[in-house]
Parts: sequence; C-alpha cells; structure tokens
Amino acid sequence: MTTRSEQQDVIFAFLRAVNLGKHNKVPMKPLMAALDRSSFPPAAYLLASGNVVFTPPDGVPAPADLCDRLVDLIDEEFGVRTAAVLRRPRQLREHLAADPFTAKGLAPVYVSMWDGEPDPEGLAYLAEQDFSPDALRLTESAAIMGFDRTSHDAKLSNALVEKRLGVTATARNVNTLKRLLAKFAPDAR
Repeated sequence: MTTRSEQQDVIFAFLRAVNLGKHNKVPMKPLMAALDRSSFPPAAYLLASGNVVFTPPDGVPAPADLCDRLVDLIDEEFGVRTAAVLRRPRQLREHLAADPFTAKGLAPVYVSMWDGEPDPEGLAYLAEQDFSPDALRLTESAAIMGFDRTSHDAKLSNALVEKRLGVTATARNVNTLKRLLAKFAPDAR
C-alpha cells in the first residue's frame, strides 16, 4: 500500500504526441521495462497515450533531470523524439479545479499543460478570442479547453496553444487526469 508521503512524491509525466495512430509508437510495457533497466524511480502507466507515473521511494527525491532523461531514453529505445510535461498531484488538482466547463455540460474537456514561460502576447491573443461554441480558460501553466461536441474539427486545439504561447504543450482529457489521481495519488494534496 502506498503511504501518504509517497503519494505526495508522485510525479506524473505526460508524453507529447506519442501513440497517435501509426506514428510515434512508444509501447508502454516495453517503456516500463526500459525505465526499470535504466535506474529510474519505480514507474507505472495508465492507458497507452503516454501517461507515465513515477513513485520515488519515500524520502528519495526524484532526479532533477528526470524529464530530460525520460525524453532521451524514449529516443534511444524507440527512435521517437518527444517532449514530456511533469506534474505533481497538487498541480493536477489545481488544473481540474480551474475547469469551469465540465459543470456547464461541455464535453469533452481537455487540459493543455506546459512547462516554461508562455509568450505574454500569445496569452493575451488567446484570452481575447471567441472559440464559440467551444471555450477556453487560461491558467498559469495550462489551458482548459471545453468543446461543445468534439475537439477533432475545432478551431481551439493543443497545436494552437503551442503556436501562440511558444511552448511545448500536451493535452489530456479531464477524465484521464481524474483517473490518474484516483489510482496513483488519491490522498495527496
């Protein structure tokens, strides 16, 4: 059983643009084996869409270069050059708390997450846009995107967020984020 302090040390790594159709294949079970062979903290995954969960042992900090090492290992093992965005449970809960769209009946709702400093002009541009019938809410490190029916043909997208903000971002459905927290950090704050 995972202790509360271990849950607080959980690190979620969200891989960008992997396992989409025939492109950028990063099979999760072989990735877990490669992480284990390469002295990473214990890892697990949820779904095949690039959601990796690291659980460093209690009292052992995660390596400061965890993100870079993960991206390099994926390139070496699978020939896929990707990016990863790291989040702690508290940060995921903040993203979910910032979602005004699920309660309003918009579905699906995605959270586009990034690390680094977004372009202020890009933030202002996105904030001024009308994406109706879809909607956008910006936070410090995420864009909450609510869609009226589907995200597939919408003007609003993770690609638009990346382009306007000048950051590498990756998006996940809010339901996936909720499942990750419930399974790997139910008691973390």
